[in-house]
Amino acid sequence: MKIEYFTVSVGGGGAPVDPVGEDGSSGAWVVSVADHEYQATLSAEASNTFAIGTPLAVSIFKYGFRTGVPVYGSKRFWVPDGANYARIVITLDSATGLNQRFVLSDVFAIDITLALNSVTLNATYDLIPEFIRIEDEDQSNATFGHLLMVKKLLSAVFASGAVIGEDLRSWGYTRATDSSVGTESKSALTDPQQTKRSHFDWLAQLVGVDLINPFTGLSMWLSLPGWVDSTDSTTWQNIDMVDNEDLGQDSAAWAKVRSASYEDEQSYRDQMDFAFNGLNAGKPETMASYLGTVLDTPAPEDYFLKIKTHDRELPFLVKYVYDPEVDPDPEGTRVSLEMNPMLSMGVVGSQSNSPRDAGVFAFEAKDILAKNVPGAGAAANDDTVLKFGDSACAAVPDVTGSGRHISLVAAGTAIDPKDSRYGIIAGSRYSPGFAFYPSGVTGSKAYLQSATVSTGLTGTDCDYLFRIGDISYGNSSDLILFQQGTSGNADYRACTIDASSGVLKYLTGASGIVTSDVYSFSTHPVEYNFTTTGDRWVRFAVGASTTKFYVGPSLIDVCHPTSHLVTTASQSSPNVFSTSLTAQWFQVNHGENGVVGYRAIVNDGMLDSQYAGFVLSTCIDLNMTSSSTTTPTLYDGVDTFTQSATLNTDVAYTIQYEASPLPVSDWIGLPHTGTDYLYLGNQSSSGDSIVVSGMDNDTYNWTVYYTDAATATGTGTGVTTITWNAGTYGGKQITQIVAVGTKTYTFLPSIALTHTTTTSTGTDATGGTWTVNRAWEAADAYEHSAIVDRNLFQVNREGGRMAPNLVIGRDTAMSISFSYRRWKFDGGADYVFKHPNLKLRFDGDNVIGTVTEQYDFSSAVGETTDVTWDDSSRVGQWNHVGIVRDVPNGKVILYANGVKIQELADVTVGGLSGRTGVPDADIIFHTDDEPGWQFNHFVVFKEALSSADMERVRITLPT
Repeated sequence: MKIEYFTVSVGGGGAPVDPVGEDGSSGAWVVSVADHEYQATLSAEASNTFAIGTPLAVSIFKYGFRTGVPVYGSKRFWVPDGANYARIVITLDSATGLNQRFVLSDVFAIDITLALNSVTLNATYDLIPEFIRIEDEDQSNATFGHLLMVKKLLSAVFASGAVIGEDLRSWGYTRATDSSVGTESKSALTDPQQTKRSHFDWLAQLVGVDLINPFTGLSMWLSLPGWVDSTDSTTWQNIDMVDNEDLGQDSAAWAKVRSASYEDEQSYRDQMDFAFNGLNAGKPETMASYLGTVLDTPAPEDYFLKIKTHDRELPFLVKYVYDPEVDPDPEGTRVSLEMNPMLSMGVVGSQSNSPRDAGVFAFEAKDILAKNVPGAGAAANDDTVLKFGDSACAAVPDVTGSGRHISLVAAGTAIDPKDSRYGIIAGSRYSPGFAFYPSGVTGSKAYLQSATVSTGLTGTDCDYLFRIGDISYGNSSDLILFQQGTSGNADYRACTIDASSGVLKYLTGASGIVTSDVYSFSTHPVEYNFTTTGDRWVRFAVGASTTKFYVGPSLIDVCHPTSHLVTTASQSSPNVFSTSLTAQWFQVNHGENGVVGYRAIVNDGMLDSQYAGFVLSTCIDLNMTSSSTTTPTLYDGVDTFTQSATLNTDVAYTIQYEASPLPVSDWIGLPHTGTDYLYLGNQSSSGDSIVVSGMDNDTYNWTVYYTDAATATGTGTGVTTITWNAGTYGGKQITQIVAVGTKTYTFLPSIALTHTTTTSTGTDATGGTWTVNRAWEAADAYEHSAIVDRNLFQVNREGGRMAPNLVIGRDTAMSISFSYRRWKFDGGADYVFKHPNLKLRFDGDNVIGTVTEQYDFSSAVGETTDVTWDDSSRVGQWNHVGIVRDVPNGKVILYANGVKIQELADVTVGGLSGRTGVPDADIIFHTDDEPGWQFNHFVVFKEALSSADMERVRITLPT
């Protein structure tokens, strides 16, 4: 194989250029004009049935490359000066027989300069220890004139990355052990106890340890023998008196302190092993093992025990989660205090004895309903019924504090990861306290509105102050922090963030506008850079002739007259806050924009240079971070609430929706307060009913008792059957019914022991048969009846979607824990949980768990594995289903009520492309229009639970 060079002009003509280079001769380079060629001789063993190949490669360097020591007979080729065209000539000669064949394949040319300068390659190369990279780039090394050998090797690995990646898919690492003693063998390079002293710096950097000499610093006197800290003086002067300049006359052992390097090598080794981010610090198996010793049990393996890494907004968080039965310090912090010394530097640890906290997210009926969250439509006299679907209350309360929630819109409607569709008032979502997250999605936009106030401003000056966070702008419409009046009219005024530039704007009248400067890091406070995360305060100081814009980290900062000033703009007689107009707060008009509102203040007058403005009165103080005066605590789903300001008390705020919002589903939260009851569903036409039959013919006086202690009475004359129907008693919670005549017939929820799709029946102590009838009417108003024996959600119609911001890759270990009961088996599929890669559904009389290769809902499903359980024999009974995706063992497992039902090989783990699922896939939760099922617990874990863990979850969570 020979390379020939030419100088070619634009016109197409060309002239050959003589090759140049060097030959190695007698230990020196000698100028050579020999052809740039490589010759190879195939083995004579080649035959028709046994082909032999050889690689042919020639490397050409830039003109004049002269680094390195030659080896005898070696050659170095240069691209001749002036050459701009080359060709490769391949010649086969000296054939020794007939019918020989020569196959040429995989011809390619590589520009090494570019091949070694990709972003991915450079980033990976930078992970190699610095001392290796320095040597790799050293031109004086003994690599025969070739630089960057390690980087070239790494580049070669990238060339076969797809093949290597496919092999790595199934690769598992087993620590090496010494076969004779069975102990672990460690790498002499990475084991702190074996590695060379010269490797300490890079190994310490690798594990994030800052090596500290324990024999320097303010504890030097501790090396003095017999020193009593409590009585002996430990000043440097006294210590120096004990010491003597002559080492032989010292009365104290200062050997280590006086060492030339002021270091202790063994201490450094131990620090890399155990201190701070040491190799053994924070290892999950180490932490889990130690957590078991902290718990109040000699057998921690019998209990739920997890070290949960962050899956939420906080990037450096672990949580120790364990069963409450073995909590050594209920309501205390002992576990956290014991475990935190094992954490890496910068990591925050917390504890929980609620196993659901080990999940990525969890919905627990008992936690949500225990708060008696204000709902949109409390039915009849039972105001403890939490209802989702009466044109309001569209989000389940955020009990985990993680911001994940269910958005109860139609199941076919896509949602954004953070979008609640109807706005969300969330506790501890972005910072402590509460906040309002407006929705900007067409069809379900939401924002806050306050009614007119009773007392307003006393002059023409006004201060608007906002605490906001999670700012995202850039799509077509401004983020409105405040506005009154109609845009384009004379009565308009508004505080906004510009959609395209992120500057602050104060708008007034038909066309009046003043803006702040575009952010400049050299002149503006860093908080004014709205592209960075975190919350901040914004102040619009609107005066009769000027408007000033401030942005700072706190309320006090933006009230300073100069330190956080962004811009002063001239503005003549602007409109300021009006007492005659409603006001809108935190409004977003585009689905890709966003802002979180914590607080909004309207001040009577502007703060002056002496901060005297703090004594001014506020007209509005929309403080989401603290409880309001009339609502003890704010929850997701609150539609109205009031708050007070200095001048105006009990200002009413309402979440405003678009005129035709997307349909919401009809879900009901039914709390269990310690007493079982019958929830008699609402009717559409005929409705459900409860009937007592088999009575002696007589006249009966009956009483219906409700959970709120209210009663209803009536009389039946000459009857053997009495019916209470949904037209009168629908939507109510009935604890018992007593009919008194010749005999006393008593309904208690505990007697309903036999369930079918349409009835639940039981017999009381005097032989009366009580039957709860379900009509299953196909109407939005219909709600089915059931005995409520635990906190639960009843899903009647439509569907919901989750916005958990959950990444489920095709090789992510996952588990689902779900407690439910259902009364009917519709033919179609009703997805309980539908992520592209992981699904759980009811399908006829089966419960089916599925894993797939699907990347997102728009791509092909690919390979699938289904595990199935037939639950048709358990109509009306509570069930627990667990799905485990055990990636390391390639299994998908389904548990039902504590029993392993099915275990199948997971066929989805064999592919390579699209291996990570989309992180912001919204997840459909309940898709059928008339499901007739209830649930009280749903948790997703980002790990493969063991059978023991799944059993502990089954026992602990649903109760």
